Amino acid sequence: MPGHCPSSGIEENKRNEQSAFIFPNPAKDIAFIELPGYSRISRVRFTAISGRNEEIPVEFRDGILSLQLEKTPDGIYFCILTDQEGKQLHPLRLIVTH
Repeated sequence: MPGHCPSSGIEENKRNEQSAFIFPNPAKDIAFIELPGYSRISRVRFTAISGRNEEIPVEFRDGILSLQLEKTPDGIYFCILTDQEGKQLHPLRLIVTH
């Protein structure tokens, strides 16, 4: 099935004009999350596939989040964005490889 990773059950991030999109992916030292229509993000949470929460420095400018990944261990992470009303966007998958 296209867009689906059968070994992990994780769907690939799909780009569409209404949703957040993370790139490049896999990422090395920096990644970006494009947020069309979402200027009111109040919280960004990163959780490793193991369940461990990870602190990743984030900067928000002009509808794009910049993720500083230099000190982030290699692995698969879920990025969960929450808006000011408390609504969570669909989790994004990020692969970090150094």
